[in-house]
Amino acid sequence: MRPKQKLLAENFILTKKQKKFLNNIYVEGHKIKWSAISIKQFNAAIDYISLDSPQNAENVQNKILNKLERIAQSPGICPPDKYKKKNNNNYRAFSIFRYMISYRIENDGIEILRIRHTSMKPKFY
Repeated sequence: MRPKQKLLAENFILTKKQKKFLNNIYVEGHKIKWSAISIKQFNAAIDYISLDSPQNAENVQNKILNKLERIAQSPGICPPDKYKKKNNNNYRAFSIFRYMISYRIENDGIEILRIRHTSMKPKFY
């Protein structure tokens, strides 16, 4: 059995540009911020994937962060989050590699709210 490889989004395979996503930066005038739980969930997902394949972990991580960059520029491109109760269309979600990422559109950008694997039973919030 291989030892668990520690793979944290804050200090692993992110490019300098991608590291900024975890630090509430602006992308072409739109802020991306992460809730504390979404950072933990993101790190846990990448850690889990890396146990099987560090290359796949890097690929998933890069795809998610690249998608968030595009969303920051056009926050309304994803459909409304169907698991958000009383959604006024400010809560959106998208799926990449069987991970569902939920975010909220704010006046100055987006906030990443949660990340979960699609095989998990969804929770309404």
